[in-house]
Amino acid sequence: MTPESFVDQNRERAINQVKANLAIKKIAKLEGIEVSEEEIAKKYEELAEVYKKPIDEVKKMISEDALKTDMVVEKTIELLVSSAKVK
Repeated sequence: MTPESFVDQNRERAINQVKANLAIKKIAKLEGIEVSEEEIAKKYEELAEVYKKPIDEVKKMISEDALKTDMVVEKTIELLVSSAKVK
């Protein structure tokens, strides 16, 4: 596989992922979806248990901004799924 063919094969998927990410962030903003410091702390505790690492190590591996962004996306997707109407 050449670099050009790799780009061609993955371009559309990458564009769709970016569009979806932007849409989710916009929905989160419009809906006022946020995560509290307590939710972030709890998530760090959960991740520490999963990875069997001290929380301080987990915090070094995953920044608070990245974790917060992921949690907002997760909450937004949960909102979308719960609000979806299947015909």
